[in-house]
Formats: sequence, C-alpha cells, structure tokens
Amino acid sequence: MPVDFKEISYETKKDSLLCKILGYVMFGWPPEARCEEEKPYFARKSEITTDLGCLLFKYRLIISPVLRTRVLKEVHDDHLGVNKMKNLSRNYVYWPSLESREEVCRNCEPCRVVRDAPPDASICPWEFPQPWHRIHADFAEYAGKKYLVIVDAHSKWIEVSTMKSTNAQSTIAAFRAIFSRFGLPSQLVTDNGPPFLSHDFKNYCHMNCIKQFTTAPYRPQGNGAVENAVKTIKKVVKRAVHEVSCTVNIGKGIKLRRHLDQVTPIKNKNRYSLTRTSQTSREEQTQGDDRNSNKTDVVCSDDEGACFDDASSGPIASRTHTPIVLDVTPYESAPFSEPIQSPTLTPPGPDASSRALRAFNRNKRNAKI
Repeated sequence: MPVDFKEISYETKKDSLLCKILGYVMFGWPPEARCEEEKPYFARKSEITTDLGCLLFKYRLIISPVLRTRVLKEVHDDHLGVNKMKNLSRNYVYWPSLESREEVCRNCEPCRVVRDAPPDASICPWEFPQPWHRIHADFAEYAGKKYLVIVDAHSKWIEVSTMKSTNAQSTIAAFRAIFSRFGLPSQLVTDNGPPFLSHDFKNYCHMNCIKQFTTAPYRPQGNGAVENAVKTIKKVVKRAVHEVSCTVNIGKGIKLRRHLDQVTPIKNKNRYSLTRTSQTSREEQTQGDDRNSNKTDVVCSDDEGACFDDASSGPIASRTHTPIVLDVTPYESAPFSEPIQSPTLTPPGPDASSRALRAFNRNKRNAKI
C-alpha cells in the first residue's frame, strides 16, 4: 500500500465525516443517520470496527477522501483494466463510491490506446419516400472529367451532369437545371464536401424549402445510394471510352449509334451487317475475297450521301482520324430469260412420318405465295 496505518489514522481523525463514524463505533450508533453521507455507513454499522485508530469494514480499510487518489493510482499501476482494478480494490480498501471510480482507467493514456473499439451502432435505414421526395447527390470523376450524380431514393432514377467546375455556383446551376425538369425535392442528402457546405448552397436550399442532410465524416455508407450510382456511372463511362463506335446516318434525319464490330461485311454477300459478328469472320473477310476489289465507296442506303461517321471519343478515339465510309456495291439481281416454274409437289405416302407431312404442308403454302 502507498500509505501506512499511521497516515490513515491521522486522516481519519482529521476528516469530519469519518471522525463521526469513528465516535459511533467507539461510543455507540444513534438510532438513525443524521445526513445523507452517513447512510452508507449506517447500512454496514454491524460490520464496521476500529483498530489502531483506523476504521475497518470487515477486513478492508476505510480510506479518507484525501488518500483515495493515491490508492487508486497504486491499484491501477499495472494497467490491468477496470474489472481487475475493482476486484483488487475490494480485497483491501473501501469507501462508498469505490465501485463507480472508473474514470482512472478512462483518463489513462496507455489504457485508452490499447482498449477495444466500441461496438458498432445499430444501422438506422432511410424511410422509403415518395417519388422525388428525397434525392442523394455526389460528385464523380473519371479521365479528368467531373460529373454531378443525383439519384432518386424512390425510383433509383439517375441524373448525371458534366461539371466544368465543382464550386458552389456551378453546383447550384446544375441542380437548378435538373429541378426545372423534375421539380423541387423535400430532402437532399450529400456528403460534407466544400460545395455542399458553402453558404451559397445552404442559402439556395433554404430559399427553395429543401432540407439538407449531411452524412457522417469518413463514412460513405451513409450516402450509399449515390455511391452505388457513382460506381455504375464510372463503369458505363469506362466502357464507352474503351470501345470505338459509329454513328450510322440512314437518312431523313435518323441516326443510329453502332459499335465498330457491328458494322462488318457479311461473308459471300455484297452488303454489310449491323448486327454483332465474331472477330474471326471479320478477319477472314478482311484477308481475302477478290470480288470486292471493284467496289466503289458507296454506303448501302436509300439516301444519297449517307455514311458511317466516327462518333467515338476518349483516348482511344485518337486512333481513328477519318469518318468510317463503307464500300458497298449495290445488289443487282441477275436477269432471267425464262420464267421460273414452281416445282411439282408430290404428296407423301400413307406411311409417311409426321415430320414429312409438316414439310409437305410448309412447301405447299410457300408455293401458293
């Protein structure tokens, strides 16, 4: 112990409360406690004794308030934790508020560094709102370009705006353009980014009766709806950047967008396919076929001047510098000197299979056409 019985006896007689308790033990207890501080000792008066001028509760020394801090520091000297400190204290010392003295461990720097992390707080999910009642917003960046991503919490509808700058004025202009089409929401959930915490943006939300919610710092899960939307948008942009595509002008102001591997010549035919074909067929068609050597640079279309223009963008687009013009020879049917006669259909016999009967009926219908 950091103190001896002489110091404990001296401080006991010096303390006003313990001096009264010592007199009660030596000369008798009154019928009831005279103040609130005496009640814990009155509840244990049958087990409190005195020896060498010190008060004892059972076999434990009763320590005066002046010496309690020194005793706690000695008990906590090995940094064994709160429970071990309490168990050790119960074996040697006593005072009424001993069980609640946990601030010694909380204020100890070594114990605070190595203690376990507190349990995770229970997740409070967002309520399912009405359409465009609550929206989530965040910024996304890819290939040096920034985007403002907004998602509706009800329908998961995603709106994306290209941002030249992410300051407050540009952000307000992007929100104003989107709100002009869909209306004003009631709630807006964002992170703690500088544009969303600026005075101008808060004033814009206040003037339009939009209640803004910000997530906890360093916890993107609080705004998970828009984080998933940002991930989806980045995937779409990556696919668009890494694929070369074409704009197909079919005339009359109608344009279709097709990937380059969808505009490939069909083998043994004088036309091009707008459906996705295999890479092998493209290589085979590129290597041979002398019949295509006399083709002219004409696109297979009813409109004159229709061509397949390159509409790709991004780092891969630099490989293609000229519009994609497909050379196609218009299909010309061979003249016939004699009319084509329909073949004679022979009905199947009585022992023919059902498959033969179906084939006969199908040929019969085709002959009528």
